[in-house]
Amino acid sequence: MQKSVLEYTRYRAGRHWPVLSEDRAFLDALEKARWSNYAIALDYVSEMALNSLRRKSKHPPQEIAGFLGKCANTIMQSYGDMTAMPCEEWRKMTLNTRYRLRTAAMVNARPVQDIPAGRFSEFFENLPIHCKLGGHDELTLLNSMRVHLSQMHDEFRWRSDAYALEAFIVSPTSSCAQPKREPPKPRH
Repeated sequence: MQKSVLEYTRYRAGRHWPVLSEDRAFLDALEKARWSNYAIALDYVSEMALNSLRRKSKHPPQEIAGFLGKCANTIMQSYGDMTAMPCEEWRKMTLNTRYRLRTAAMVNARPVQDIPAGRFSEFFENLPIHCKLGGHDELTLLNSMRVHLSQMHDEFRWRSDAYALEAFIVSPTSSCAQPKREPPKPRH
């Protein structure tokens, strides 16, 4: 996602990129956009996983959402020291992901291609597009995100191990981290 934000911004800037890439305010806005949009993209991927697991799992959607919320929370916290976002704002984004997953679990699953549309205007507004550049690529970028999320969904469906995920979801200590394995006992 962060690579996409940078590439789109460079594309949008065109021949003005060398000048903008030296503008401190623009670079700060770009860095903030990378992290803000990372949180939004994690929401997209989390909801996509929720929708896929709802079909495969016997567990209630709220239980699956709780598990995925813990996973998203762990991912967000792991980047807490690296972001260009103020700590409190990053923490709030982390909590919002869990809330949005719980909310998504209360209603019927949306088609994967519709997931990005919910928060896309916020995503697009985060992008640092210089006011002199003009132009609107919002629909093109939204469609690109729909395609990428659909591709991720196909990969997730084919590669995810439903039985292993079931075990994680039902485990009373479920977290998204790999379970610790005990070292093999020496043979005598």
